[in-house]
Amino acid sequence: TSADPTAYLPASREDVRFWHQMSTRFGAFELLMVGLEEPGAAFTSDGLSRLARITDRLAEMQGEGILWSRSLTNVATQQLDEEETVVAGLMVPAIPRERADLDALAARVLADPQVPGAFVSKDLKAYVILLRADPRKDAGTIAGLVERVVDEERGPMNEVYFGAPFVTRVIGKQFYDPLPWVVPLFALGLAI
Repeated sequence: TSADPTAYLPASREDVRFWHQMSTRFGAFELLMVGLEEPGAAFTSDGLSRLARITDRLAEMQGEGILWSRSLTNVATQQLDEEETVVAGLMVPAIPRERADLDALAARVLADPQVPGAFVSKDLKAYVILLRADPRKDAGTIAGLVERVVDEERGPMNEVYFGAPFVTRVIGKQFYDPLPWVVPLFALGLAI
C-alpha cells in the first residue's frame, strides 16, 4: 500500500495535486507524530518515563524503517548559563522523581522558546513524538510498528496518531481486512 493517502483521492482535482506536490516536496508522507496525554496530573515522572521508553524504543528501530524519533526526553536545546554562554544539552537529562524537581524541570521547559508547543503542550499535559520513516520502506508497516510500541508502553496515557502513514494504514485496513472473507464468499456463491 502507498503511504500517500492521495492515492485514494481523485488525482484530477487541483487541490489534491497541490497537496500531493507540497507533501512530496517537504517529505510530509514520511513524517509521523504521536500525541500522548497524561490521564490526570500534568508532567509526571510516570508519564515522562513512558515517553522516554517509547521514544528510545522507536529510535532503536532504524532497521525496521524509523530514521529518527524525537520527543521532549531526547531533544537537545540551547540555554544561557550564569556567564551568558550558550550551552547545548538535553532538555531532559534525567527524569526527576520528586515533585519539586519536576516543577523545576517544568519551569525550565516552559522557559525554552523551542520546546513548548512543539514537544509538549503549554499546559504540560500532552507530549509529541516526531518520527521520520524511511521512504524506501512501507510506511503503513512502519505506522503499525509505531502503534504497537506505543500501545505496549503508554500505560494509562491516551494516544493520538497523526500523519499520512497512519491515515493510509486506516484506509488500507478498512479496505483490505474484509478481503479474506470476500474470496471464499464469492467462491461459495459460484458453487451454489
